[in-house]
Amino acid sequence: LLDFDGVVVESLAIKTRAFRELFADYPEHVEAVVALHEANAGVSRYEKFRVMYRDILHRPCDEALMRELGARFSALVTEAVIRCPLVRGAGEFLEQFGARYALFLVSGTPQNELREVVRRRGLAAHFHEIYGSPRSKTDIMRGILSTHQWSPEEVIAVGDSLTDCHAASSVGAPFIGRVPPEGVNPFAELDAVQTVADLEEL
Repeated sequence: LLDFDGVVVESLAIKTRAFRELFADYPEHVEAVVALHEANAGVSRYEKFRVMYRDILHRPCDEALMRELGARFSALVTEAVIRCPLVRGAGEFLEQFGARYALFLVSGTPQNELREVVRRRGLAAHFHEIYGSPRSKTDIMRGILSTHQWSPEEVIAVGDSLTDCHAASSVGAPFIGRVPPEGVNPFAELDAVQTVADLEEL
């Protein structure tokens, strides 16, 4: 069960720049917006929008505005994520293990957008199924286990955020964290979490 951003593709900086650009009209709040985004890695962008407007901008955010923000965000990130580099070792990992195991994408990216990006990158054939928001990662993982009648010990989750780790823990699945060499380790206080630098190491 693989996360996408930061595990398969090096796209985290793209998403951060998009939040900066999306909220550029509120320069006094941009750093707080980015901090909230980074502290909630793996969470749906729509959940972040809701919290950003409520707790940082102190402005209403109705469904129409949410749709507009989502469309603008997608326009900022989609082509860039299609073009960005794979995580080191990801190509070889998908080729080798996609033929031997059922690989799943479990992402906070909107599902239709995620599937389009994966298709256009030529990666779709490696994955048994591809899931994104609005379902939570916990719900997605629980659904995969239920649908395929697997016990938690029969799968392994790989992610780069506490959201991924907590989702795996919630369903009882083993977890490996991806922490790039130059990155901050979000799992540092969790002694039981094994980490890798990239998919070559995995």
